[in-house]
Amino acid sequence: MKKMNVIYFICHDIGRELGCYGKPLITPNLDRFAREGICFENAYCNSPASSPSRGCAMTGKYAHVNGQTGLAHMGHPLPENQKTVVDYLNQAGYKTVHIGFSHERGCGKNHYQIDLERSIGGFDDYDSKNAVRQAISFLKENKNSRQPFYLNIGTCDTHISRWLWQYDKFNFGKKISAGQAFVPPYIADTMKNRGALAKFQTALKYMDYHFGLLTSAIRQSGYADHTLVIFTTDHGISGPRSKGTLYGRGVETALLLTAPQIKKGRRVPELLQNMDLAPTILDACGLQIPPEIQGKTFWPLLAGKTYRPHREIFLERNFHGEPAAEKKRHADIFLDYMFKNRKPEFRDVYDPIRSVRTENYCYTRYFRPGLKIQPALPADLLGLNRADCKMLNNKIIPCRVMRPREELFDIKNDPLELVNLAKRREYIKIKKKLARSLENWMKKTKDIKTTRIK
Repeated sequence: MKKMNVIYFICHDIGRELGCYGKPLITPNLDRFAREGICFENAYCNSPASSPSRGCAMTGKYAHVNGQTGLAHMGHPLPENQKTVVDYLNQAGYKTVHIGFSHERGCGKNHYQIDLERSIGGFDDYDSKNAVRQAISFLKENKNSRQPFYLNIGTCDTHISRWLWQYDKFNFGKKISAGQAFVPPYIADTMKNRGALAKFQTALKYMDYHFGLLTSAIRQSGYADHTLVIFTTDHGISGPRSKGTLYGRGVETALLLTAPQIKKGRRVPELLQNMDLAPTILDACGLQIPPEIQGKTFWPLLAGKTYRPHREIFLERNFHGEPAAEKKRHADIFLDYMFKNRKPEFRDVYDPIRSVRTENYCYTRYFRPGLKIQPALPADLLGLNRADCKMLNNKIIPCRVMRPREELFDIKNDPLELVNLAKRREYIKIKKKLARSLENWMKKTKDIKTTRIK
């Protein structure tokens, strides 16, 4: 019996913005892939920035444990002593191959036996077209090999640096118009936002097309009967209350997979975290899961064996690139970033936030609440005093809506997390229970950089 191959396809910044998650978007190939395999409805990243999220997925450890608390190219590469799926599979005799873009360490430093990444940016060289073309070439060349392989494919089409700031530089095919764009309910439906979302959704359609070429090649070449294929993303889309935040839209991830002898067409509602991917891959390959891995394999769930779902998962934000501007208040920096039509310079900012998420509630604790203004929702523009606003491009923008110390959301009844229940008396017991659980987790995992919850 052949050992299980693994193909791991990860893209930037899409959250769950796919047709198979009920969105009116053009992603037919990923939708088909979901129908042919398994669609996880409740998967999240443990840290909503590109490098920390990927570091969690590859090591099976929390960001503050594996040491990757910020972006690799801004001084936070995954430490060399931290083993990843690549190291474990190298030791097990797998051929490990990387094509496209990675974000855990510098280019060529992720311990793959074959690494075709050219630069830390990778944005120009490795879009979906190039990455899939090289992946298909590898599959053809490897056809008669008896050695199992792990193939990691990273694409950048849906990263904001491509679809917004460099859109005209790339040929994404037939463009989606602003009028056709889908506007998520937590983003204001303006022509400017529609224009930006149309670019993002065009890039998404482009990535989906090339993913379809890859899955066709997998089927036609006979790999499907002994290969685990995973599609995922690092975190939510770029936008207010999304990427970089611990709101649901910031930490939600698409997670789809196909595997031999796994029932097709399943939708899995269990709560999952991307830290669970490393142990699941090892388990699927028949390998022992090292005791230092903190994630939990969900392979038994797929194989029809005993599986105890997570009752809660823990999420964190530490460092992330923020728009840099000297002698400006944080509110003004945010406004420049969101509303001026130019790419900002970035700086590294320590912004510790911790969160615990269950099936019903999400509790979040801000350790530097005054650091940034609260990301605005359309409703936030209503009922504000003029003193709490400023004019920008003839629009009233809130600039004094500071983040609270803590938040509690009933995510079953308020999935967009619009109503903060943290100060409501009827939710005090729930809040205290979740706050206590969060503090216990921080102590257990030696999360010492943040301030103790009082």
